[in-house]
Amino acid sequence: MSASERGARVPTGVDGLDQMLNGGFPTGHVVLLLGPPGVGKTCLSLQFLQKGLDQGERAVYLSLEEDPEALQAAAGEFGWPLAPAIKDGRLKLTRLDPQDANNSLKRIRSELPRELRGLRPPPGGRWTAYSLLAALTSG
Repeated sequence: MSASERGARVPTGVDGLDQMLNGGFPTGHVVLLLGPPGVGKTCLSLQFLQKGLDQGERAVYLSLEEDPEALQAAAGEFGWPLAPAIKDGRLKLTRLDPQDANNSLKRIRSELPRELRGLRPPPGGRWTAYSLLAALTSG
């Protein structure tokens, strides 16, 4: 990664948060959102996801909590329809079962590389990791 890429930021889609983060999340980093239920992890993730989709990016969304239907419903409540991006192949929603961690890890190892290969950004585009939700403090 070049020096200019190290300083690059990916906007979150939340203006106030982007200001606090000097422009957004650092490019090339994985961001893990932790917290108890109801603090906005899913909302922030979906807003970040929608921002990327609006800019023509592609995404894989892994969740340890919500199934794809619940994520689509939550996004729809904010006016972020995910179905078109799923239908045209720009978005893949996957729920991993935290109670079956061994099989979930196997799925990540086997399925995620295949999904990521199918979601290469367009020429000149950027690669953005959207979300891996883990509610390590809940339950």
